[in-house]
Formats: sequence, structure tokens, C-alpha cells
Amino acid sequence: RAGRYEEALSLVSQMRAAGHEPDTWTYNAVMAACGEWEAAVATLNDMSESKWAPPDASSFNTAMSAACGAGEAQRTLELFTRMTDKGLDPDEISYTLAISACRR
Repeated sequence: RAGRYEEALSLVSQMRAAGHEPDTWTYNAVMAACGEWEAAVATLNDMSESKWAPPDASSFNTAMSAACGAGEAQRTLELFTRMTDKGLDPDEISYTLAISACRR
């Protein structure tokens, strides 16, 4: 389901202008507002370059959910591999998303 991604990004800009740096939880919420899997992955990539908001398992799960929901099975599995390569432990949601991607 499409969220209000552009509005969420605008709020992040306002947050920065007010002197607050978005954290991982904030970016996870932005990804959840994405209506397109590409935007979720782009946000995840931005997080990977941030010292203030490194992605966690929930970040990857959110991006994987967007990709899987869009029928992007290969991208979902690539995100799962990337998550484990970063040393993050997959949880039940991670495995469920990866398995669901294999059905497609």
C-alpha cells in the first residue's frame, strides 16, 4: 500500500533544519511510507552511508517487504543476502519474506 513518502521526506528535511539528525527508527518509518520498492531500497542505501542511522534488521525487513510485495523476488533475496553479509541476524520476518520471494 502506498504511503505518503514525499511528505515523510519533507518532514525529515524539517527535522534536519531544526537541528535533529534522523535515526534508524526514523528512516524505517520513512521506508514504511514508501509506495514503491525502489524508493524503499534507495532509503536503505542512504542509511548504509549514514553514521547516524545505520540500517538494522527491521530496515532490511521493510525494504524486503516492499520488494517482495512488488513481485521483485530476486531483489528480495539480494537484500536478504546483503543483510547477512552486513552481520545482521535475520529474524522470523526476514526468513518469511525470503521464503515468500522463492514462491514467485
